[in-house]
Amino acid sequence: MRSLFIIVFASFLFLSTIQRAQAQRPRFHPQIHEFSLQLFSANHTPALSENYESLPLSLNPVNGLRYKYHQSLQNAVRFGIFMRRGTYNMGSNIPPQYADYSAKKRDIDLKIGLERKFHIRQVQFFGGLDAAASFTNMSQTFTSSDPDGTTWTEDYGYNNIGLGAFVGVRFFFTKHISLAVENEFYYYKTLGQNNADIFYLVPEKEMGFNVLSVYASIHLVKMTKRCTCGRR
Repeated sequence: MRSLFIIVFASFLFLSTIQRAQAQRPRFHPQIHEFSLQLFSANHTPALSENYESLPLSLNPVNGLRYKYHQSLQNAVRFGIFMRRGTYNMGSNIPPQYADYSAKKRDIDLKIGLERKFHIRQVQFFGGLDAAASFTNMSQTFTSSDPDGTTWTEDYGYNNIGLGAFVGVRFFFTKHISLAVENEFYYYKTLGQNNADIFYLVPEKEMGFNVLSVYASIHLVKMTKRCTCGRR
């Protein structure tokens, strides 16, 4: 939790510093509505990587939708739904009754957040906080160490709530089209699971990183408030 506060403080300190350094001058007139498709993201969950054999990063192509309402040049409210996937194997830590074990983890994240922005011509820097609810499904596949090598699958789920701190940069190609890259640190608290008889480690808390999340966005409806804008 301490790491989350450090990242949040550093993010807002960075944005506040550059905002005082010079006036905001976006190249194009700001738009109110933003609709985004998440083209790619990579997720790292340290606690799971320590207990299971898996790739350092779980890669997730085309895995989210987001809407932002830009009420001013500096501030926005954002809403999104995202999916994260990961595959984990027990490896050398597997109990002797199993010859093989693997688990496929799928998370559906619902997020609402506040965003602070700073513009320099076509480039926009942003950061802020998300509140999130996460719904996790695990599909476990076991192979028995018995001579017959029986294989079976079990599914279960659990839920989380938490916070995320994010920073990112966006480039505007036109006033209606942009591309952004965002990094986020999140902290989730596990609320409960729907099956108490499980093999997979259910953490009481989950901390992780969504890195290099890439968004393609469409911006619509010109903002009516005055600003020191460029081309309209």
